Amino acid sequence: MGTFEAATPRGARRIAVRITPGSDLFQGIRDVCRHFGITCASVESALGSLASATVVCISDDSESPSGASYKEPTHIEAPMELVALCGTVGAMDGETSIHLHGTVALDEKTPYCGHLVDDGKNTVLATVEMQIVELIGMNWVRRHDPETGFTLFKPEDSRYPDIGEPGR
Repeated sequence: MGTFEAATPRGARRIAVRITPGSDLFQGIRDVCRHFGITCASVESALGSLASATVVCISDDSESPSGASYKEPTHIEAPMELVALCGTVGAMDGETSIHLHGTVALDEKTPYCGHLVDDGKNTVLATVEMQIVELIGMNWVRRHDPETGFTLFKPEDSRYPDIGEPGR
């Protein structure tokens, strides 16, 4: 394998979104994607507040092909600022799959950061504002990667007859 894998979107559509209080963050993103027919996107410029979050970080693991694996998740039940959030929306086994990384801060300004876990327990407190950028003409496909031992998104070009082949 080379130093990178890439696909070239042939267009983009930006959706400004507010996820409402009491909603699960992941379900809110799924609902937006379903409403707008989005199957491949980036989550950008996200901030707001959460009532709860589940975060996991990577750790040393000599038994993993990459030498690392995820620790046990940390679930936080407290009002917190969502300081930053970014991510990927794609597909795994034909279903919408979302990969988010973020930083939250509690009232004593204690930060927690890492991979947010899609467990239905990332609850919006007052608001989460974000931009979802649909990437047209490509796919993010999530599957197990034997080289690293992780389930990863990989970019793939998609062919739409009305758009043409890459490079045109």
